[in-house]
Amino acid sequence: MKIWGFVLFLLVAGMAFWLLTFVALFVGYWISINGLSKISPKLAHKIAGVKEEEDSK
Repeated sequence: MKIWGFVLFLLVAGMAFWLLTFVALFVGYWISINGLSKISPKLAHKIAGVKEEEDSK
């Protein structure tokens, strides 16, 4: 029975580790792109992959 508690602990700890890793990387990317868009909007759009809309007249 102790082994199942340990396995459950490993599963929960592993999920928490990967979730925190993802959140930390995502927030870092978000802050970087946000700050860069204030300084150089064209560069930030290029890095983020935003495509400019073309006017079709």
